[in-house]
Amino acid sequence: FESEKYKNLIEFNFDKKTAIDEFKILFKKDPQFFLTQFFKLSYYIRKFHLTFTDLESISTLLSQRIYKYLNDVTTSFDQNRLNYFSCLCLKYLVRNSMEMPVFIHLESIMNMIKDNTCHPIKTELVFILAYVIEKSNDSVLINQFSTELNNLVFDLVELDHDVKEFFFSKLELHKTKKFDREMSKKSETSKEKKIKTVKNNHQVVTKAIQTVRSNKNNNKTEENEFKLVNLIDTIKSRSRNFNSKTTLEPLVPLETADDKEGDDRSIFNNTWKEAINLYSIALNKKILKDTDKDYYVPSKLFGNHYFFDMSKVEYLIEEKRLKSQYLYNFFSKRLFAAIFLIVSRRQKLNDYAIDTLMKCVTNFKKFYLILLYRYPIRHNKSQYVEDFIDAVFDQYWHLKNIKAPQLIVDFCKKMTDLIVDEYIRGLWIFKSTAIRKKNFIWEHVEKVVNNEILQVRLDTVTALYNSAVRDKKILTKERLKIFEDFIRKKEDAYDEKFQEFVIKIIDLAYSSNVIGAKKIFDIYINMLMTDKLENNIKIILSFINDQAKDYSRCSIMFDDRVFKTLLSFLSNQSVYNLEIKQDILEIVKNYLEHELIEGLSDENLNILIDNSILSNVDSSISNSAFVSLLLIVEKPIINKNLIPKMMKIFEKNENSNFILLILSRAIIDNKNGLYSNNSDNLEQISSKLDSDEMIHLNGVEKKIKFEKRSNGNCQDYSNFISLITANIIMRSVENKVNLSAKTIDNLILCLNSTNKDDKQTKIIAAKCLYNADKYMLLDNLNLLFEHVSSDIYDVSVYVQTVYLHGCVRVANSTNKKLDLVHLENSISLYADQSLKIGTNDYANEINQYFFQILLYEARKQKFKNENLFCLFDYLLMLNQKHVTQIIEILIVYTGNHTIPEKTIVALDNILEIPDYFKGVFLILQNVISLGQMVPNKTVCVLVDSIYNSVNSLFKYNSFKLLEKVIQNQDVSDDVFDMYVLTKAGFALRKSNLNYKEKCSLIKFIQLKTENGVQLPIDTKLELEKQIHFDGVLTIFYY
Repeated sequence: FESEKYKNLIEFNFDKKTAIDEFKILFKKDPQFFLTQFFKLSYYIRKFHLTFTDLESISTLLSQRIYKYLNDVTTSFDQNRLNYFSCLCLKYLVRNSMEMPVFIHLESIMNMIKDNTCHPIKTELVFILAYVIEKSNDSVLINQFSTELNNLVFDLVELDHDVKEFFFSKLELHKTKKFDREMSKKSETSKEKKIKTVKNNHQVVTKAIQTVRSNKNNNKTEENEFKLVNLIDTIKSRSRNFNSKTTLEPLVPLETADDKEGDDRSIFNNTWKEAINLYSIALNKKILKDTDKDYYVPSKLFGNHYFFDMSKVEYLIEEKRLKSQYLYNFFSKRLFAAIFLIVSRRQKLNDYAIDTLMKCVTNFKKFYLILLYRYPIRHNKSQYVEDFIDAVFDQYWHLKNIKAPQLIVDFCKKMTDLIVDEYIRGLWIFKSTAIRKKNFIWEHVEKVVNNEILQVRLDTVTALYNSAVRDKKILTKERLKIFEDFIRKKEDAYDEKFQEFVIKIIDLAYSSNVIGAKKIFDIYINMLMTDKLENNIKIILSFINDQAKDYSRCSIMFDDRVFKTLLSFLSNQSVYNLEIKQDILEIVKNYLEHELIEGLSDENLNILIDNSILSNVDSSISNSAFVSLLLIVEKPIINKNLIPKMMKIFEKNENSNFILLILSRAIIDNKNGLYSNNSDNLEQISSKLDSDEMIHLNGVEKKIKFEKRSNGNCQDYSNFISLITANIIMRSVENKVNLSAKTIDNLILCLNSTNKDDKQTKIIAAKCLYNADKYMLLDNLNLLFEHVSSDIYDVSVYVQTVYLHGCVRVANSTNKKLDLVHLENSISLYADQSLKIGTNDYANEINQYFFQILLYEARKQKFKNENLFCLFDYLLMLNQKHVTQIIEILIVYTGNHTIPEKTIVALDNILEIPDYFKGVFLILQNVISLGQMVPNKTVCVLVDSIYNSVNSLFKYNSFKLLEKVIQNQDVSDDVFDMYVLTKAGFALRKSNLNYKEKCSLIKFIQLKTENGVQLPIDTKLELEKQIHFDGVLTIFYY
């Protein structure tokens, strides 16, 4: 009902002549009417496309008076609607008019821009200046001021980029070529200068926020101080990013060259000569053509090749020919495998080539059969070696004359040196050189043959690896199964080089998410359990370590069997070196760092202690083991056997440097540890907070003794008696034991200590105050604020939290405003970065209190600190997690107070995010209601709802807000046209329209649609009801 009433009361005027007549009446009553009717004047100028000529029909002085008003008040401009809409009047008059009146001077507008301090008005003046330049016919005048114009607008840092672009596009039309070059150079110089002087909101906010913390930033880095506070937190603070994708590199850097069509073969070459030819091309880093690479070489790798040399008579003998064929058949395949290896580094292999190479992923026996023999044959174990021996001996003289390729020459020399002996037979002129077989060692010959065959297999798997690095899509499920089966069956475990590449390929497949990490994990563990690995264990342990860094994978993959296998490598009898043992302990440590992961089983715990602590092992191994034990005692449930065992060792003063640390964490820090629940006892204990004694931990003697602190023994603060005392109190505070006033006094007294060696004690004391604040009232805000800017990072963090919590209590408990000093202090304490102590990030809690204070005070007082809104702008711009709290605060705050323009822009930037839309829209609604300007995105949302929303109430509210927006600021032509057409639709439904009014209204709508303006839904529906009226059908035509 409200919307219908509103629509019926809408002012009606869609006739240009009527509008001018109305202004004539207003001018007659008051020649200065534009000072009160500024909105209506700017609205009609734009709506009816009024020009200077149209205003002269009202009065020849009206335009001059508007211009003179702007020129006179420019030195005292303030951001108000009169001055702003006067600029809009002049802007649209200049844009609509064909010629400029003589009273408008370029230099006077430039002076207005220089003297003005209001950004929206300055923006409109730049538009006016641009239109004046566009309309001017005096190019000489424009060129005269061109340098000054360019510098004037370019130096307006706050001016929007699109406004500058619009201006320079108009100016460019009047620039001379000479001036173009000069200004281009000038612009670059000016731009560089300006960029260096601009500061963004983040810089301003950061400077303001860090004022409170400026002292501590001059000391050691936060990380170093953090390490000194707590060893466990230090361990956990190390980089332990989970590497979910294995990144492996090719043997040499890969490049991908474009394929070339055709081939480089000759019809006069046999397979052996073609192999030499293609190998030479590949070796010289030339591109192998596609037919050779994709079809010929793959087809020949495992094919059967015939070798026949017509120049050699002995080849007519079948036995000679077969032996020669057997040998050169292998030589060709050896070269083809080498070609694949070389080509895979530069060129992409097709599926046919990949499938051919996959035949190499099999055991040695199967491989040499498919490599050397066309069909399966019956043979004894050494048949293929005998074939090589016979062929080499038979072809000795030919092999001796082979000069290239070098890899064939090397193989031939190795074989002939082992099995062939040259000797002289006959006498005198009948002497000749003959050959005979040596009494060779069979195993030596077999090793040479096997190594060469294995090299063929290695070349092919390396080519597969290079291809997988280039494109992991080649690792299909079927191909991966072949690799998995090879590893799982432990085939040819002795060929570790080949195994290494199979493992690398499987890791590549894992990085492509082709197979599950669990499957790979199980394969590797089985390999560790059953095989002696040397070259590949680093790769396997690296993979297992990556899994240990991720909690979800730990809970699935690791069990007692896995740790029993890993920890067995730590024993003195283990063949693995210290580096491998350190890697294993690193896995254990990363596994134990997960808070939800339980500790080791009794059996594995005993293995860890026996193999790495009790045994006579390297000190680095025992130290690493102690780190794991420290992590174990951090678990919610401590292994029952650990504490008694450590206690017995501690009683004997053995390894006390770590044991005391372990026991203190087990008793003090752990949830199942002991604590004092008696306030009197805690009060007595608190008197030790000022103790100057310490536990001296000697890493060499591994004994514990008490001694006074001195400059030479204060490196390890965690062993101070005062610090241990603070931890005992901390344990009780964690269990919500009430502290006496004396205990609180002692804790605060500890914070006041000037002894620099008490740094860690102060930290735990501050932590006690922080935890006690959760269940006790600590309301001495002035005293607490003295330690907010403590030089000690942890103390500062804890006290900031307690202080802000106290301010929250005050702000929420009364209708009185929070004292301005405390409000300003609170604003300066926003945590703009992580404030971690151990695994806890206190920045979240500090910021929670920070925003609660602002929310409670937003109802009571105006925020005068500009840095606060700069902070809001920065957080809104980054779309961080605090956006929801900022929106909640601003909804309350904008109910009574305006906000800065940059904050409005920041809100506008997140308006389209669904989670924030409702809240941001409420804020912008308040902003509009308070008469502030909003950015274009907000206006577009209103326009979209008017065009597309099916919710009539939301559409109505959007239109009312858009109407208010237009009363506050300038909008784009599309938005303005949509607005007036919507009003036209509302006017059409009025029952008291006469025929003349309706005709002018239809004509107005027709004119807009002819110019491409889309009809709003409501206007379209009203026109459909008037379909028989003159001109309506014409509107729908457009």
